Amino acid sequence: MQPFPTNLAEIYRLIDDRSTFDRGKRYAHEGRVKLAAPPEGDGSENSRRRWECSVLGSKEYRVILQQHRDDLDIMWCSCPAFVRNGVCKHIAAALTYLVE
Repeated sequence: MQPFPTNLAEIYRLIDDRSTFDRGKRYAHEGRVKLAAPPEGDGSENSRRRWECSVLGSKEYRVILQQHRDDLDIMWCSCPAFVRNGVCKHIAAALTYLVE
């Protein structure tokens, strides 16, 4: 498991690709990220926090992020790049939206 990122430097380390990170950050700053549902979980010691976001790229993609304690428990995107690479600009955008 990865630590849940709390700032842009940590998101960059998680994404590990400058172009993907920059494009995701730009998407977040352009307002292309929306919460698809209210966050789930209360953030208590044994609780999980879960966010579902929609990110508008060439089409609308669904991103799911889940935090358990301080770890990024689940990271998923419906785009083809995530299937190929395990990370994508939509993940970077959603994380940027959440930490900023």
